[in-house]
Amino acid sequence: MASRRKNYGSKKEKEVVFVSNADNKTLPNDEISERAVLSAIITEPETYYISSEIFGQEPVFYYPKNQKIYDIITELVKNNIPIDVVNITKLLRDKGIYDEVGGIEYIVQLQHSIASTANIESWCNTLREKALMRKIIKALSIGIEKCYDPEQKASSVIGTVEEEILNAQNFGSKDPIRKMEEIIKSEAFPYIEKILKKIHPEDVIETGFSDLDDVLGGGLIPGEMYVIAARPGVGKTSFALNILCNMALNQPKIPVALFSMEMTAVEIAKRLLYSIAKVSKKDILDPTLSSERRKKLQVEITGAASKFKNVNFFIDPTPALKIVDLKVRAKNLVRKHNVKVIAIDYLQLMHADDESSAESRQIEVSLISGGIKAIPKELNIPVIVLAQLK
Repeated sequence: MASRRKNYGSKKEKEVVFVSNADNKTLPNDEISERAVLSAIITEPETYYISSEIFGQEPVFYYPKNQKIYDIITELVKNNIPIDVVNITKLLRDKGIYDEVGGIEYIVQLQHSIASTANIESWCNTLREKALMRKIIKALSIGIEKCYDPEQKASSVIGTVEEEILNAQNFGSKDPIRKMEEIIKSEAFPYIEKILKKIHPEDVIETGFSDLDDVLGGGLIPGEMYVIAARPGVGKTSFALNILCNMALNQPKIPVALFSMEMTAVEIAKRLLYSIAKVSKKDILDPTLSSERRKKLQVEITGAASKFKNVNFFIDPTPALKIVDLKVRAKNLVRKHNVKVIAIDYLQLMHADDESSAESRQIEVSLISGGIKAIPKELNIPVIVLAQLK
């Protein structure tokens, strides 16, 4: 790999830009996304944890000054120091790299680079993808260089390239391999023991339906996906809403969320009020109701509405969500509102991230199901998925 100097912005500001020997092309990078990620973290410090989860311990920024600023922010987090312009610039001075990154002018410029932090995960994934591409190029370049070495054997070169590619493949990911003995000792055995002793496991969330909870081993388990499948019109949505209401309204009150791709938020709210008040929509709309009956229904509906005061029950009515959008929205709900259970209504109304790769709707639904199944594992919460049967 060769390198050359290229100017950016002012005459004083210079960055080292790496290029490949083969065709003199600049390595994959996205300066706008780099600035956006840093801006998001400075503006809303909690977003750092989204970036750290995606980046892991790997450096992903292409431009050295941006990586140095991110490293400074990481150090602030490790030392429990608030992330703000003052603390960032102070630590930059302490490290002697204040001028290298453009000083307070550049930090303030970063702070005002974006209008919203909503796309932080998308920007982070872009940077990770670019960094991964650079690692792949590096791995292949090492292989090419070794191929011209007369002392190298083909098997040795292949081994080296395979190792580098594997390192690239594992870029930023946590090691998922665990020893069975440790899993049984710390998680599996204690859970089964509590069930046998009729002790309710701390992390299991009761649905409010005792018979169902008994079958499930106490309730919904974080990290698991639960599918409610039935033909149209038999009450899948009502059942899911009852479960969410039991969790949100009964003690201890649990923050829940519903992704409704079929009904609007107002429609869902109306159904909740009818259900809690134990009245039918038909009664409400009946033009022949007596004034006395109307007053009684109004009292019952008012009482139902009052139960939702200060209750963390969230609804996202966005239609035709893709898996990547669902994942981002779900993560934000967990991060901002500590949501413990999510329900999706319903699976067949979603779309795969890359619809062009799905040869049929059946394959696409399979991809959607697989994508949803990864969400509870990643967020460590139970996810209820409604599915339509023909």
